[in-house]
Amino acid sequence: MSETPVDPSPSAPWRRGFAFPLAVFAAHRAALMGVASLAPSFLPTPFAVIPSPVHDARYPAALAGLCRWDCGMYMNLALRGYVHPSESPVFPLFPLASRAVMALTGADPLYAVLLVANLCGALAMVLAYQVFARLGGPAAARWGVLLWAAFPFSFFHASGYAEAMAALFAVAAVRLALSSRFIAAGAVLALGCATRHVDLLAGATLLALSVRARGARPRDLFLHRDVLGLLLPPVGVLAYAAYCAHRWGDPLAFAVWRTQCDTGFWRVRAWWSALEAFRDGRLRTEPVLATYVLWSLVPGVGAFALLTRKAWRPLAPYALLLMGLYWQSGLMGLGRFSASCWPAFLPLGWLMARRPAPMAALLLVMAVAQGMYFLLWTRWFGMF
Repeated sequence: MSETPVDPSPSAPWRRGFAFPLAVFAAHRAALMGVASLAPSFLPTPFAVIPSPVHDARYPAALAGLCRWDCGMYMNLALRGYVHPSESPVFPLFPLASRAVMALTGADPLYAVLLVANLCGALAMVLAYQVFARLGGPAAARWGVLLWAAFPFSFFHASGYAEAMAALFAVAAVRLALSSRFIAAGAVLALGCATRHVDLLAGATLLALSVRARGARPRDLFLHRDVLGLLLPPVGVLAYAAYCAHRWGDPLAFAVWRTQCDTGFWRVRAWWSALEAFRDGRLRTEPVLATYVLWSLVPGVGAFALLTRKAWRPLAPYALLLMGLYWQSGLMGLGRFSASCWPAFLPLGWLMARRPAPMAALLLVMAVAQGMYFLLWTRWFGMF
């Protein structure tokens, strides 16, 4: 099977594509808002009633339905900052950006977090399209972003969560590195690490692209100014650790409180692996966890498929490390987190361009599943 021709030189022209990814973004958000508007009619009684800054009566159902669970925490942080170290596992850049929108526009906190998340989501989709087109061709790019949008848990990128911002910084860093702008890529990824610390794993792709550009000899790789791009990403985490040390006297407060939550529910479940979904009768009592594992196989397969073509291989370390981390210790959020593995949708899009019938069936099933999950989520079903 022949490789798709790709010009790897820094001056290679990008296949600039804005209309298609923005159309996919707009259609995806419109569909979600439609489901959120109709959700109270389909499920009049919420699954849970919890204290939340989101009072649905104050907002249109189409927007209130996009803010559940952790979204309320981001709203609180945007309103009044960190109050207790139990909030420290939430990295600061997303609530800071939402706070800035509130200060500049006077927007309500709900509208601010949704605006920031969806602006980031739109930009992430455009940049992912450009990366996919560079490495796999325009057809792979079109189908890749469409599959990413249809993935059952991609609605988290439309909600008031930090996922879309973290994905934006990761894909922007990779795009810059593909143009051999490694210092800029490292600086952008540092912002990603201040949004969600797992963006550190995208540094593996920056390293792979640096090796491809300069070779694996340590002298050529590390005695060049571009090595600064590999050193910058941890600055985002270190800066937040410095804040935690100043605020609470513990630079690792964000890690400590990740496992020392206030409730027994989270203390027990915080570090479940994917295998935990099938142990001790959990498949009967919490079947939704098993569906997380099953759907995670979609980006999981895509992550491994990145190894099959030379042009894609620099993306594989990031995607494989990300999925490995979530399979091992992120079961409660595996669905939400696996939707952030955007590189995995490049080979899936490439395959769909060549095998449209079976892949179109997968896309349809994923889109229907997303609608069902999102309907439940809008009514406070326990999906995190």
